[in-house]
Amino acid sequence: MRRTIFNNLSSSTKSPTPSLTSPGLKEDNSPSSSQDKTKKSSSGNPLEYLPITLTKQQQTSIKDIRPKFDKISKSFTKDEKGYIAEAIHCLEMQCFKAAVLMIWATGISRILTFVTRDINDFNTKSKEMKTNNTSFYKYHSQSFQITASSIEDIRHSSKDIQLLCYVTFINIINESQFKKLKANYDTRNDCGHPTTINLKVNETVAIFENVLDLLINNPLLK
Repeated sequence: MRRTIFNNLSSSTKSPTPSLTSPGLKEDNSPSSSQDKTKKSSSGNPLEYLPITLTKQQQTSIKDIRPKFDKISKSFTKDEKGYIAEAIHCLEMQCFKAAVLMIWATGISRILTFVTRDINDFNTKSKEMKTNNTSFYKYHSQSFQITASSIEDIRHSSKDIQLLCYVTFINIINESQFKKLKANYDTRNDCGHPTTINLKVNETVAIFENVLDLLINNPLLK
């Protein structure tokens, strides 16, 4: 199955990539900005986005995210830098579903960069997971691709769950960490399709931190 959203994100990086500290991505706390938001939210337009009211603690948790990523920004690929910049911008603008989609794309991009180094191993390990009916992976492996010849094959035909299973199978993450990321993946899928999901601040920030801690900052994926 073609992962349409992810492919669109990949193609979008051909344009100039914004930095994480780009002025266009910084939160605007000026009085005029607040007044504009108030005017827009009270315009009566049924399609107008209404800003979410956040507590001081929630505002702090959101503001903590940018410095965490800024500290390691030199380690990002061009693709990752573009995804993260957009993810943080969406988070700070309280567009939580969009933020989840973009930060998830960052984590998957990191795994794909790792897989590129040895596609044959990816195929071999995927086949082992698929043929072992008693393994932890049997619930996910029936649709695994096992004949990829390029990273484009994997990007177009392999689901994200296969990539998560692969990095678990080769001990880059453990099963408990896999379960955390699998839950985040399910949330990402809900955000990418018409559903009734309504994300809270803490849920969104937790996904950012999981992707950062388990994938981006994972020394075995560098």
